[in-house]
Amino acid sequence: MDSTVIPFGEFLPDSPDFSNPGLTVCQNAVASGNGYSLMPGASAIGDALDARAKGGFSALYGSTVEDFVGTGLKLFRLTLPGGTWSDVSQVAGSPYSGGDWVDFTQFGNELISVNGGAVGNDVPQVWTLGTSTNFADLGGSPPNAATVAAVRDFVVVGHTYDGTDGEVPFRVRWSGFANSGSWAVNAATQADFQDLNSSGGPVRRVMGGEVGYVFQEKSIYQMVYEGPPTIFRFSEIAPGIGTPAPKSVVQYGGTIFFMGPDGFYALPTGGAPTPIGRDKVDRTVLGSLTVAELPDVIGVLNKEYQAITWLYDADLSAGGEFTKGVTYSIKNGKWSEFSPEASGMGIKVDYAYTSRIATAQRLDVPVFFNSADDSARAMVNVTPIAARFDTGDLQFYKDRFSTVHEARLLFNFSAMLPSGMGLKMASIDSFQLQQSPPTLGSALTQNTTTGVFMCRNHGRHHRFSASFTGATNGLPIEVWGIEVRHSPQGRR
Repeated sequence: MDSTVIPFGEFLPDSPDFSNPGLTVCQNAVASGNGYSLMPGASAIGDALDARAKGGFSALYGSTVEDFVGTGLKLFRLTLPGGTWSDVSQVAGSPYSGGDWVDFTQFGNELISVNGGAVGNDVPQVWTLGTSTNFADLGGSPPNAATVAAVRDFVVVGHTYDGTDGEVPFRVRWSGFANSGSWAVNAATQADFQDLNSSGGPVRRVMGGEVGYVFQEKSIYQMVYEGPPTIFRFSEIAPGIGTPAPKSVVQYGGTIFFMGPDGFYALPTGGAPTPIGRDKVDRTVLGSLTVAELPDVIGVLNKEYQAITWLYDADLSAGGEFTKGVTYSIKNGKWSEFSPEASGMGIKVDYAYTSRIATAQRLDVPVFFNSADDSARAMVNVTPIAARFDTGDLQFYKDRFSTVHEARLLFNFSAMLPSGMGLKMASIDSFQLQQSPPTLGSALTQNTTTGVFMCRNHGRHHRFSASFTGATNGLPIEVWGIEVRHSPQGRR
């Protein structure tokens, strides 16, 4: 009898199942080290909103964390941990006009929001952290805008609308130096604007920092501060590559990650966009999306795991929810899939953002909103969500059948209770059956003393499916692969 260790390799759904060198299913885990870490469960925070969340931001000022969410019609605030979502919309001025996205940025002790879905109607809003009780119109007659960011000492907005020029989708405009309430074009204050090449399409997102990045639908510009008279120098760094999905753009450290027109990219400061999903997940993700669903793709950072999850495959305009997701490990460049429905969280997700929620367990974690009741769940639970790992179709002996006698899951044993493991296996008897996917058999029985799953599966090719669903002792869980004991059989 021979023994083979099958490592849980890279998740490669764009590759065929037969002889796939990695995993064909890698659900609700994050690539780490030599294997995968299980993702934490989600716990409720606050009460329910009165409408679907369309934008979220977690502000840190001093030692105080304040979370804000916009629905397009209202702005809400939550002091974490605990508390309730309180309506802190402006009490003066016109009601907000709705729309499909609310964008936020922090500028010193100010939080500024714009209603991306109502560019022609809603004035940018401002909240002073630590003192405000309601949002108010941002001073200085700023333009309405679809996106907002803080670049060095300026508030920068993109895709603007004002009373003079109307809507200008390809315009970028910024405030006076260190003054969010100064917007009149003036050489002394340095407030000004720049119209980009209209062939790049509308400005979808502005990302801030020492250097700004402007994402049009079909181009990316870098904006570098030079001072008067130029103020900002704009350089087109990626003609033909932009983003149709403004909510997909996520920044971690000095790198911006986003969905482009043909897949996922990483954009390091001072560099050019580099594909990160090509021949791995791009074809699978894009094949699940319609043109109407592309703008709804959302990226959310999990700082603890150094990973980004992109949620997709949802027609939110029709009141739907996200059915699929992929997670990218920033540490090692590997992918996994996120399945809200298979996670065991018991919610259907229609929005997510990253929160600086202050708990003993986690920091900077994803918060998911449930489409059923507009309540929020934060990934802070020590009990992991349900995970699954499927290998490709494996052949242990060239041109020969084999029998699998037993299998054992490989993981850090100190963290996982035996009752939380499961293993299923499928066998394929001939090459002709490669034309259709195999059917997984019933769950195997585990010997709780040895940890071994006993079986007697005969076939030319074998596929293994491992699941992890139980409670743990609270320690991080990393799974590595499967050890299989097998023997050769005849050629037919």
